[in-house]
Amino acid sequence: MSTSDRGAKPGLAVVAGGPSTGGNATRWSTRASFNLGDIEAISNRKAFPPFASLKAFEMIGRLGGIRKAAIALGVDHGAVSRHLHTLEEWAGTPLIDRSRGGISRLTPEGARYHIRISSAFGEIRSAGLDLIQNNDVQRLHLWCSPGFATQWLVLVLDRFRDSYPDIDLFTTGVREELQGLIVGTSA
Repeated sequence: MSTSDRGAKPGLAVVAGGPSTGGNATRWSTRASFNLGDIEAISNRKAFPPFASLKAFEMIGRLGGIRKAAIALGVDHGAVSRHLHTLEEWAGTPLIDRSRGGISRLTPEGARYHIRISSAFGEIRSAGLDLIQNNDVQRLHLWCSPGFATQWLVLVLDRFRDSYPDIDLFTTGVREELQGLIVGTSA
């Protein structure tokens, strides 16, 4: 038993990794050990409910009804009902109480589950917004005649730049010397 194998959990050994050359052949030679329980948990589809069903259930819980969730998701209420049914089948328990004349109330199990997945969806939304905002460069492209640029636009641009410092300004149709004044650079 090598030194690297002493701390490994019993289970499955997988040969993978970088190439090593031996003779004329190249072979992959890094050894990694995994616990069989970890592999089973990862490959077990039961651990991961269908994402569309989760999304529908999160909206049902947040908005208080199947029809409201359908409107928010831009789908037919029948699709949301099917997603809910799929999730309930996956969970093996009802998630909403259907006995109240069309009003969708979460069961106690549904309410507990909704709290947990809502926070996860909140994290996903937040991460998405951060990603979009970090890659979202705001630009304003203007076309104007040189006369308009010298008579009016140059006079109001300082206020615009103070109000919207994150917007890059680009112009077309303006002579090069005016272009520098408009976009805030010297020509």
